[in-house]
Amino acid sequence: MSEAILNTKRIVIFFVFIVIIAASCIALYPRVKVEQNNKNVAIYVDYRDIVMLAMNTNKEAEEVLEYLIDCGITGLMVSELTGELLSSGGLPIFYGSPESVEETRFSGLRGSLIVIPEGLSYKDDMLELLDIRFGAKPIQLSQGTGILLPFSNNKDMEKFGVVPDLEGLYIANELGLPVFWRVAQALNGETQDALNMHSRILEKFKNISVVAPVGDIALGFPNMSLLAGILNKNGVPAAQVEFTRQLGANQISRLMYPNIIPLHSVTQEEITSRNLTRLALHERLVRAATERSVRMLMFRPSQSGTSRNPLNDFGDEVIKLKEALTVRGLTVKETENAFRGVNWNNPFYGILACGLMLLFTLFSYYMRYNSNKDDKLSVKLILVFTICAAFLLPAMYYSQKILVYVGALVAILVVVEASIVAMDPERTNFNSILKGFFIAVVGGLSIAALFSNPLYILRINVFSGVKTMLVLPPVLVLLYDFQKRIHPESLRDVLSRPPLWGELILAGVLIIGAGIILFRSDNVRIIPGIEAKAREFLERTLIARPRNKEIFLGFPCLIFYYYVIRKGMWVHYREALRLAVVIGFSSVVNSFCHFHTPLFFILIRQINGLWLGVTIGIILVAVYNYCFIPLYNRYKGVFG
Repeated sequence: MSEAILNTKRIVIFFVFIVIIAASCIALYPRVKVEQNNKNVAIYVDYRDIVMLAMNTNKEAEEVLEYLIDCGITGLMVSELTGELLSSGGLPIFYGSPESVEETRFSGLRGSLIVIPEGLSYKDDMLELLDIRFGAKPIQLSQGTGILLPFSNNKDMEKFGVVPDLEGLYIANELGLPVFWRVAQALNGETQDALNMHSRILEKFKNISVVAPVGDIALGFPNMSLLAGILNKNGVPAAQVEFTRQLGANQISRLMYPNIIPLHSVTQEEITSRNLTRLALHERLVRAATERSVRMLMFRPSQSGTSRNPLNDFGDEVIKLKEALTVRGLTVKETENAFRGVNWNNPFYGILACGLMLLFTLFSYYMRYNSNKDDKLSVKLILVFTICAAFLLPAMYYSQKILVYVGALVAILVVVEASIVAMDPERTNFNSILKGFFIAVVGGLSIAALFSNPLYILRINVFSGVKTMLVLPPVLVLLYDFQKRIHPESLRDVLSRPPLWGELILAGVLIIGAGIILFRSDNVRIIPGIEAKAREFLERTLIARPRNKEIFLGFPCLIFYYYVIRKGMWVHYREALRLAVVIGFSSVVNSFCHFHTPLFFILIRQINGLWLGVTIGIILVAVYNYCFIPLYNRYKGVFG
């Protein structure tokens, strides 16, 4: 390629990157503004946990709550109580079989009976709500006021809502605490009555600040518009519970959008089944707030029963959680919907940034494949791609499907381009690493610019290019290496000869590794204990913990690849290192596809991943060159 054509190409590429960066910054400005203003994180506790702490410490529930408020909690979760909870003594009212009551009129009756003792402060409210819910009229009994519920037996209501936890609602009201209200599932045919009761509760208790269904099936499923209508009528947002498998949860989030607040909760069952340590639980809550912009945290005390003063222990944990969030620039106080009233920019700039990145990477990859063609081809291709841009950008603007496909394709091609630039066999130096890293970051920013709107930030819409980003880039780089003979043999040569034992072993290792990477690309909760401890250490040390694929695979393998190139080693097996590098750059670009993660956090994470991964790579090369090689040369005769 002539010097004039080369200079023209450089000028065009420079101009294209300037436009991509500028357009990305304009498109990302509203997101960054929301992230900077959305710093409040609320810490909620479950009222049923408060009752248990009060019993264990011989204190009143109000006293326990006041102490925890001083420690840092900002809200109280109160739930509609199911038959199962009521049967275990969840409230100071009787719930059971009519035959358990010494009243002749109930002799032989089957069903469920509630008896509200005289003198209960919220008796009248309870009777009103039960009347709305079940249409049941009070019966005067010697033990108090009875309500005979229209069920065949108590077991019918084990998993369904029976009565609201008015005790918790009133205590929260007295203390001025915001309430996270959980609505339970109703029996078939009783959904509307249950919704009417909850509507009345929202009217009566104005400190209810957020609502979410509880249980395996959301109240009203499959018609979630009924519950959403009540919430919208009362101006109450819905909580978006992370990683939930509840039927109806996604529908209520879509119907309430953008009036939803992300919540992270770990149930006692999960804590017990996964044997979560208190430190792991603490780190998990901090990670949700810092890495995923979750603004409601449900914190539960330990139920191990070994502590002599569980209240003080839990109070200390709340203080530490508050301090950890504060250190990371967050403020522990009641949170609000971050997207209400935000003036989101026109998507034009994100489309421009991502569309230009697509054209650049396509052009670059094609020219690499055809590097032996004449200079005129390059000029013609620039004109062709310019014409394509004139049609592509409007198509992305008007078609959501095209926009999503382009985003996924850009992610794949950016990984390929960054990897090929960084692994140029003729330029094995730190400058090549920076060039590849720069392309990956700018490409990631363009993708973030395209999808940085509340629908994707709140995970109502999900970007589906993550899996393909882990599979297709290694394939494209592998084909490129065979075509350009970076691998000493062509693909036809490899397929036409018997495989070497080393290649078979290496292929098996790569297949197993690819399976592990694909499996772990989801929100996998089962990780080795040593990895969990390493993650916790890096999070405490670096704040923005880099991803494992970058610091333990991609960048170290890139440094080691430079080493074997310069030493002329492993000619037939270098491809394994190159594929590992591609996975590392896939992780870099993938980080920008987590649109719920604060943008500055992503950038700091990538910088940490670069310097730490390169450092580990240098250490690996030093150990291999100055320890392993001398030992091998010294003792190789022993093993023949």
